[in-house]
Amino acid sequence: MYENARVMLDMADYAARNSDSVDSELLATLRNDAVEIRICILKSVAEQACSQVSEGASASASRAALIYADMVARTADALQVKVESLAPSFAGTT
Repeated sequence: MYENARVMLDMADYAARNSDSVDSELLATLRNDAVEIRICILKSVAEQACSQVSEGASASASRAALIYADMVARTADALQVKVESLAPSFAGTT
């Protein structure tokens, strides 16, 4: 999840640089979610490294997983909406 969140940040940055039609609010939400996932995971790893698994570490890991699942679903929805505009146009098709 930690690495995939970085990839999501890269994808949001790429979309912002290369498309005028991407919803800026969606990109901001994806960026915020990706950063929050990375923070939650780092907190969880730090807590586990400093002590045995606690409720706080489990809560951070669970929160990261929930945010990640939501982020993946939103990304899939965004890709479905944009896939038609990315598909090549073929002569003779309507």
